[in-house]
Amino acid sequence: MELLSAKDLDIDIDNLEIPEGMALSVYPPTREHMRDPMWFDAVGRDPIDQRKIFRLSSHEEIRDGVASVLEDWPRYGPAIYEKAAGQGRLDVIRILLELGAEIDPKTMKQQEGEDDEDVPLLEVEHAYFTAIAQGRLDIVVLLVEEGGVPVNYEDEEEGLIAIAYAASSGNAEMVRWLLEHGATITMGRRGGSISDLSAAIKGGKPEIVKMILANEQTVADGLLIKITDLPLAAFSGSVDMVRFVLQSDCFGILNPDEGLVGQGRIQLEPSQIEQIQESLGSATFKGALDSVQLLLKQLTPTRGDGKLQPFRLSDARQTEVYNSTEDALESGDIPEVFEILWDTCLHQAPENEDSIKKRMSLPPEERLRRSLITACANGRPRTVKLLVEKYRADINHVSHKYFTTPLSRAAASGANPLPGRLEVVDYLLNRPDIDIDLRVGEFCNGKTAFAMAIGEAWAVARRQPEQAEMVRLLLRYGGPVDEVDEALRELRDKSGPENIKVHVQQVNDETQHSVRLSSLEEPDCKGVVLDYTPDELQDLLDGIKFGKSDAELHANDPCGRPLMPPPGVELSESERAQPKLLQHGAISPSAK
Repeated sequence: MELLSAKDLDIDIDNLEIPEGMALSVYPPTREHMRDPMWFDAVGRDPIDQRKIFRLSSHEEIRDGVASVLEDWPRYGPAIYEKAAGQGRLDVIRILLELGAEIDPKTMKQQEGEDDEDVPLLEVEHAYFTAIAQGRLDIVVLLVEEGGVPVNYEDEEEGLIAIAYAASSGNAEMVRWLLEHGATITMGRRGGSISDLSAAIKGGKPEIVKMILANEQTVADGLLIKITDLPLAAFSGSVDMVRFVLQSDCFGILNPDEGLVGQGRIQLEPSQIEQIQESLGSATFKGALDSVQLLLKQLTPTRGDGKLQPFRLSDARQTEVYNSTEDALESGDIPEVFEILWDTCLHQAPENEDSIKKRMSLPPEERLRRSLITACANGRPRTVKLLVEKYRADINHVSHKYFTTPLSRAAASGANPLPGRLEVVDYLLNRPDIDIDLRVGEFCNGKTAFAMAIGEAWAVARRQPEQAEMVRLLLRYGGPVDEVDEALRELRDKSGPENIKVHVQQVNDETQHSVRLSSLEEPDCKGVVLDYTPDELQDLLDGIKFGKSDAELHANDPCGRPLMPPPGVELSESERAQPKLLQHGAISPSAK
């Protein structure tokens, strides 16, 4: 049975009128409801949302609404404070203070002699910390000056975290106010977490780091920047912070931008080089090109042509940096970052063959193929072009994982943004060497990328109807399809202004994966409906490409996959296709 969400059914929960004496429920209930069923309903709304209190127009209506919730849920004042702080509702914070609502989350915990049944299950953060993290200095000032919240309010689990919250969010004004009003700078959180200084470095603002270093308490405690803070600086994504840490006493590099050829350049210790290499992975993860370039300059000299000289990382470090490029591709299009890393330190084969056998490292060719799959799935057209045109990554490679192809991942990764994937698919389909008949899965006659796109568009049709555009694009390049309804050809020949509806359907049968174009919706099919003018339909039908026969697919499959067996027949392990990684010694594209 398929479970549908309210979104699938186009139900506007917030404006749904529930008859008196009835309640709205869903199955399974939301995570919020499971956290505290007394506070959240089955669809995850707290009483504030259920009663739409924050949407009320007048101050008096909001005040009365908040008061009614406090009357019905007297122990949940801290939860309302936190919600108001998170949404920047200074007006609601004032109302809560006027009503005398309890603000400290500690009051929601079980008190001495209290029955368990009366204790809220919900755990919330103090609104003070929420406001600091959100950068709402106005709410922080109000809570401290009128709400009586101590500047050094201490969280039971993490200790003093006000400065850490403000510094890690890069809010200099907030840090300055907290320090001026006596906030304590800590050497570290409970449980061994980073110091406030390290949190500031991770926040990426040198101004805040200087502010903390200049504080009398920091000087007295001897809190200084350490070489282990460089990866945090790189993770901030701020080249200014990376430069600042490199220039600090722990590294002593006076002008990092000059790199290894800089005047008066000091000899780095092995521990310093290790931290710079680790930071390279952090900067890559963030897709921070300027930081990547600056760090590379500390590891390898610049050649006469202005490019950085290739150098070798250890197999483990190389794998770490490569994995960071994969993570970065999930967040953005990073051709410049990939190119400079590949040309300097990722193009070389691992030194240790055992690391390949144990799959701890990958040959260069396999790295390129995996990166192409990742870039296609996430819709990164500029990186795809770089991989294909400069490094000759194979667009028809069948991935070791799930037997997927670049085209199928771009066409059917519906969880990722559509515009970038459309651009990638259009680029791949314009390549003269693309094989649109290449199948996905363990059998050579499985689904094409086109069939995968149809299934994806059908599955999300209610909430993402735009996914049908991927089907339209693939169909424009021929599909391929297996059957065309003759009635479509007759409709094409009829004149008239009305668009013609084309049902693009994948047969809903695990034993066959044929695609047909029909003038009518047919049972047992997954499909989408596309509108065409008669002229467009003419062009479409003229450009249709019919899929290859099973015999052709079996004879030309690059993985040697078997044909799909008849229903009820299981293939032995030896008959199944076994994906293999490239072995050490395979020819790898050289860095150009």
